[in-house]
Amino acid sequence: MRRKCCGSNLTSPAAGRESRLWEYIVRFAAGRRRIYSILRQTKNREAAKCGESAAARTLQVPLPAGRAVRGNTVSVLPLAGDRYIYQKRREERKMRDPEKMESESMEAERKPRELDIDGIQKILPHRYPFLLIDRVLDYEPGSYALARKCVSGNEGFFQGHFPAYPVMPGVLAIEALAQTGAVALLSMPENKGKLAFFGGIRNARFRQKIRPGDVLELRCELCRMHGPVGIGKAEARIDGKTAVSAELTFMIG
Repeated sequence: MRRKCCGSNLTSPAAGRESRLWEYIVRFAAGRRRIYSILRQTKNREAAKCGESAAARTLQVPLPAGRAVRGNTVSVLPLAGDRYIYQKRREERKMRDPEKMESESMEAERKPRELDIDGIQKILPHRYPFLLIDRVLDYEPGSYALARKCVSGNEGFFQGHFPAYPVMPGVLAIEALAQTGAVALLSMPENKGKLAFFGGIRNARFRQKIRPGDVLELRCELCRMHGPVGIGKAEARIDGKTAVSAELTFMIG
C-alpha cells in the first residue's frame, strides 16, 4: 500500500519521516534567511539615521548566529553595533538641548560655595549655644547644603549627657541636620530674613554614637517644595559611615 507524505509517494514509514525532516530543514533555512534579511534592513535603517552608509554598516556589524528552537523559531544574539547606535542617539539628544548641556557643564565647573561662621550667621538666626554647624562646605539655594560640625569635649550638653560617658544627644544631631537644610532654604531670595521651623521628622535612624572628637559631615537635600513647606532628606556621617539619617519637614515663617 502506497502513502502520500509531503507531496510525494513513499513506500515506507522511514522514507516518510526522512521526507518530513527534509521539509523542516528547508522551512528552517527559509525562515532564517527571512530573519537575516529583516535584520539587515533594520541595521541599514539605523545606520542611515546615524549618518553612516548602509554598506559600511553591513561590513562593520556581522550578522548574529542563529539556533533553531522549534519549527521556524530562531534564537538570535544581540547585534554588535547596538551600543554605537545608542551612543549616537544620546549625542543627538544632547545636541537638540544645548541649554541642558551648558547647565551640566557649568555645574561641573562650578566652585563650591563655602561659608564660614560669619556667613552662616548672616543666613541662620541661631546663635550660641544652639548654632550647631561650624562651616558650610557647599550649598545651592533651594536644592541642598553640605556642612561640618566638629564635636568638642567642651560642649555644654556633655556636662549632663553623660558625665562619665559623653555622647551627643540624638535630637541635637537632628537639629544640626535641620540647620544644614535651613541654609539651603533661607538662602533663597524669597526666604531672606525668615525663620525655618520643624514641621515633622520621619524615619529617623541613629546608627552609631557621636562622641567628643568626631567630625560630622552633614548633608540635607531638599526633595519637594509646596509653598512654605519643604521636605528634605538628611544624613550625618562620621568617617564615611552613616551615623544619623532622617526625613525632615520644614515650615517657613
